Amino acid sequence: MNVGQFLNVHLPFLQTVLFKMNVSFNFCTISPVL
Repeated sequence: MNVGQFLNVHLPFLQTVLFKMNVSFNFCTISPVL
């Protein structure tokens, strides 16, 4: 499996994980302010 195939398979999953991490990070950053 080359890098392109690897990214095609795993990119949606990684984007989902990064998105969730980003959202929880933003939430944790904003929560103390609220």
